[in-house]
Amino acid sequence: MKNTLLMLVVLAAGVSGAAEKQVKHQVKALSIQVPESWERSQEDGTEKFDAPTGGTFFLLDVGQVQTAGMKADVCLDKILAGVGPDGWKKIQVASQPAARRVSVDATEDGKDKVESIHYVGCNGKTTWSLIFSMNQLKKEELEPVLSKVVQSISYTKGK
Repeated sequence: MKNTLLMLVVLAAGVSGAAEKQVKHQVKALSIQVPESWERSQEDGTEKFDAPTGGTFFLLDVGQVQTAGMKADVCLDKILAGVGPDGWKKIQVASQPAARRVSVDATEDGKDKVESIHYVGCNGKTTWSLIFSMNQLKKEELEPVLSKVVQSISYTKGK
C-alpha cells in the first residue's frame, strides 16, 4: 500500500506541468497555448518561453512566405532544404505539413545532456519554427508539456 501511494505521488508530480492551466499567446499569424507559469520574452524577433524551474525553454519564430499561393507541402520542403533534410520526420501540426527532429548535446561540463526538439511548419502563407530545449533527465516530465504546446498551435489571420 505504501509503495502504491508513493508511486501515485511520483506520477502526479511528473505530470503536474502538463496539467497546468494553458494561456493563449498570439505570435504574428500563429496562436499557441503555453503553461501559465512560463515567462514570455522576446529577443531579435524570436519569442522565448521559459519554464519557472529554469533550464527548460522553447524558442518560437514565425514568418511569412515570399511567394504568394505556395502550396503548404512545397513550403515545408523548401524549409527542410534550407535547414538540411537529415533527421526530420514529417508530421501534421494544425492540419498542415510540419516536421520534427530531435538532437542531443552534452553540457559544457559533460555531466548532463540537453535534448532539443525542433519543429518546423508551413500552411503556404505562414512559416514557423519551434525549438524546445530541456535537460534529458526531465524528459518524462516535460514531453507531455511539449506535446500540449505543439497540439495547441493554430494558424490565424494574425497581425
